[in-house]
This record gives sequence, structure tokens and C-alpha cells, in this order.
Amino acid sequence: MENMSNCLEDYSDIFNLETKLRQNALDKSREQLTESQNLVCKLQISLENEKRTTNKLQQELNNTVQVITQFDNEKIRGQSERARLEINYQTSKIERQHLLDQVKIMKTENVQLQQTIEILEANLSEKNIHNQSMENSVIELRNQLLHLQSIMSSNLEKLQKEQEYLRCSFKNVTDIYGKIENISKQVLTSCNQDKNELEEIKQKLAIAILAQTPINFSASKTPDTFMNQELREFSDKINNRKIDDKLDEICKNLQNINVVPSNVTQVTKQAEFNIEDFD
Repeated sequence: MENMSNCLEDYSDIFNLETKLRQNALDKSREQLTESQNLVCKLQISLENEKRTTNKLQQELNNTVQVITQFDNEKIRGQSERARLEINYQTSKIERQHLLDQVKIMKTENVQLQQTIEILEANLSEKNIHNQSMENSVIELRNQLLHLQSIMSSNLEKLQKEQEYLRCSFKNVTDIYGKIENISKQVLTSCNQDKNELEEIKQKLAIAILAQTPINFSASKTPDTFMNQELREFSDKINNRKIDDKLDEICKNLQNINVVPSNVTQVTKQAEFNIEDFD
């Protein structure tokens, strides 16, 4: 029993020792684990920092590559631009020379145009003088036309009045001529009637003379000749008396017509004289 108890005690001591050793090992392991965890945390932090640094460096690298690419593109574009500018420069030199030649030509043309302008200005001055003279002539002509128009208007009014007067006079003369024609017809009719009556009277008178009055006729005058002479004188007296009466009536009618005034011809002559002066 004692051996068993001793064994148990030894076993207990061993167990306790092992437990302590294990506890110490566990504590050391825990400490190492803690240290490892701390180290892992530090490593993670360092890794994160490295990642950040790597990302930053990658970004800077990308930016650098982009800048290099842009620089290469700018270089290529600059070379192209340089080639284009060289071409433009050569073209500009050619154009400049061409423009200089054109400037020389234009200077020559400008001198010629200046001379032409001076000639045209001189011609224009002459034309202005001529136009001024023509304008004065036109003004004078217009004044003469206005004067002539006033004269013609006045003469036209007079002519219209005289035309109206002549129309009335012509109407009156026409009426008088109609009356004269009627009177002439009446005179002609009366003369025919008187002629017939004279023939009858002639016959009756011849009979009465032969029957009642013995007349001594000379050798040169026969009874027929004497009778014809007496009858002719008698008929002439009758005809003359009737014609005188008709003519007196015609003269009275003509006296009622006013004579055309002489100022008609005067106005016409004055108008012709004014027109001749205008010409």
C-alpha cells in the first residue's frame, strides 16, 4: 500500500511536473503564438503598406508609361507638325515671292490707275462745266417755255373767244347765205314771172299801139324795132327796181352781222413772232 501510495505520489508529482512543464510549454507557446500573431499583424501591416506602395508605384509606373506614350505621340506629332511647317514655310516663301511680284505689278497698275483717275477727274470736271452750262441752258429754255406757255395760254384764250365769235358769225353768215339763196330763188322766180308778164304786156302793148296811135317811123326804125326797144327799156326799169329792192333787203341783213375784228390777225402774227424769237 505504501508502495502504491508512493507510486501514486510519484506519479502525481510526475503528473504535476509534466503539467507544469506542459503549462510552461503552453505559456511559451502562447507567448510565441502571441508574438507570432503580433508578427503576423506587423507582417500584414507591412504587407498592406507594401501593397499600398506597390499600388502607388504601379500607378506611378502607369502614369510614367502614359506620359512616355504621350511624349512619344507628341514627338511623332511634333515631327509631323515640323514637316508640315517646313512644307508651309516653303509654300509661304513661294507665296511671299509671288505676293512681292504682285505688289510690284499692283504698284505699276496703281500708278496707271492714278493717271487714269486724274484724266477721268479732268474729264469729269469738263463734263460738270458742260452740264452746268447745259443746266443753265435748260433753265433758260424752261423760262422761255414758261413765258411762251403764258403767251400761248393768253393767245389761246383769245383765239378761243375769237373762234367762238367766228363760229357765231359763221352761223349768222350761213343763215344769211341761206336767206340770200332763198331770196335769189324768189328773185329768179319773180324774174321768170315778170318775164312772162312782160311777154303778155308786150303783146297787149303792141296791139294797143298799132290800134290806137299812128306813129311816124323813120326809114331806119321799123315798128317792130321801136316796139322792142320800148318794151326792153320798160322791162329793164321793172327788173332793176325789183332787184334793187331785193339787194336793199340783203344789205340790211348783212349790216346786222358784225365784221370779224382785226385783232385776230394781230394775235396770230404775235404768236408767230414769239415762236420765231423762241427758235
